[in-house]
Amino acid sequence: MNHQQSTGNKLTIGLIDTFPIYRIGLTVAFREKFGAVLVSSGGDLDELVEKLDGAVPDLLVMVITAEQTQRLDQTLVPARLRFPEVPAVVCFNTVNETVMLKCLRAGVLGYLLNESSVDELFACIESVLKRRRYMNDLMGTLLFDLLVDERRLSKVEKVSTLNSREFAVAGLLSKGVKPSTIARTLGISPSSVSFLKKNIFQKLRIQNVRELGQVVEPGIGQTL
Repeated sequence: MNHQQSTGNKLTIGLIDTFPIYRIGLTVAFREKFGAVLVSSGGDLDELVEKLDGAVPDLLVMVITAEQTQRLDQTLVPARLRFPEVPAVVCFNTVNETVMLKCLRAGVLGYLLNESSVDELFACIESVLKRRRYMNDLMGTLLFDLLVDERRLSKVEKVSTLNSREFAVAGLLSKGVKPSTIARTLGISPSSVSFLKKNIFQKLRIQNVRELGQVVEPGIGQTL
C-alpha cells in the first residue's frame, strides 16, 4: 500500500516519544538523512494522530521507555490497530523479553536499542521501508532464544493434555522402549499400547517417535 499520496513524494514518518527534546533531535536527523521528509511527532498516539491530521504515515517509529513497558498494551497495540499497514520500528532503552515478544506478535519489523548509532537507525529504517525485518545481533540472538523457549512451553502445554496412562506410555516411548515391552511393563495388551500411542500422536500433533522425543523429555514416563 502506498501511503505517500497525500504528501506527494515526501516520506512521512510518525514518531512517538515521550521526551520532546529527543523528538526534536530525531526529526533533525531524519531531515538530514532523507531530505524531503515530513515528520509528525507526539508524546503518545493521540498527540501523533492529531499532528497527522488524517494523514497516514509511511513509517511509524516508537520509542519505548522502561516505564512504558509496564503499560505497553496501551501504547503499542492501539498504534498497530490505528495503522495496521504501516511498517513499524520500536526502539527500546533496554532489552526486555516481554516487550520484544509483544512487538513481534504485533507485526513490528524493526528493533533497536536507544543506544544504537544514528547510522544503525537509518539502516533499520531503510530495511523496514522495504518490508524487511531488522534487528541487531544481540536482539536477534535474544529473540531466537525466546522463540525456542516459547515453542518448548507450547510443547509442555500439549503434554499436559495427556491422561495418566498416555503420559506413562509417552515417557517410555520417548526413551526408546518397544511397544511390546511397554505392554508388559504397564500390564496392558499390545493393542492397548497401539491405541494409546495413536491418541498421544493426535493430541501432541506429531507423526513419529522422534518428534515425540522432542516434545516429551526422556524419563517423565512412570509405571502406573
